[in-house]
Amino acid sequence: MNKLHILAALTSAVLLTSAFAGCGISSSTKDSSAQSASTSESSDSSFAPEKIAEKFYAAMVSRDFRTLLDMTVPPDMQDEFKEDYFSDFDEKPTDDLYTVYIRKQEEAVKEMEAEGIDFKYEVLACEELGKFDKINKIFLEEMEDETDTVDEDFDAAEALDIKLTEFAKADEGEPVYAALVKVIYTYKNEDGSTQNPDTDIDMALIYRHNGEWYIDHP
Repeated sequence: MNKLHILAALTSAVLLTSAFAGCGISSSTKDSSAQSASTSESSDSSFAPEKIAEKFYAAMVSRDFRTLLDMTVPPDMQDEFKEDYFSDFDEKPTDDLYTVYIRKQEEAVKEMEAEGIDFKYEVLACEELGKFDKINKIFLEEMEDETDTVDEDFDAAEALDIKLTEFAKADEGEPVYAALVKVIYTYKNEDGSTQNPDTDIDMALIYRHNGEWYIDHP
C-alpha cells in the first residue's frame, strides 16, 4: 500500500464527512465513547484544541477505530454518514455502522502491516484558521525540499484549499482551529530491518459542533 493512502484508509470517516457536510487519547477507549470525554473537556476553560489532535492521532496509532469515528462524525450526522459510507460497498452491509466501520479499518490495517508499514505522529502546531503564524512557517520549512522559492504571502489554508466559510459543521460564532501534524512512516524489510523513515505533513481541522469537540480533514 502506498504511504500516501495509509491515512486515507485509516480515516475514511474523516474524508467522507466533508463530502456531505458542506465543506486524526486514552488507550482504553473500547468500552467508552469519545463523546463523554469531549463533554468534560469542552467545559474546561484550560482545554487546548491541540489536545483533540493529540487524542485523534493517538487513536489512529493505537487502532482505536471507535474513537476515530466518534471524533469525526457527530451523532446527529451519523445517519447521513452511514448512507454515504455504506454506498461504497457492492452489497449493502446489514450490521450497524460501528461494526462495519471498525471491520473495514481493521482490514486496512492488516494490509498495511502485511507490507511492513507503520507510523507515528508529531503535532507541530495548532492555530485558529485564518490566523496562521507558526503553521505557515513550519509548513514552508517542511516542504522546502519540494519548492525552489519561498512565497512571503504563502498561506497553508489557501494552498490546501481550506475555506472557513465552507466549513458548515462548526457552531455559529465558534472558531475553527487547524492542527499541522507530521506523520513519520517506517518500513520493515523482509529480513526484519527497518528502512529510513519517511514523512508527510497532515492538516486537520478542529471545531465544536453542538458544543462538543470534533476533528475533520478537509
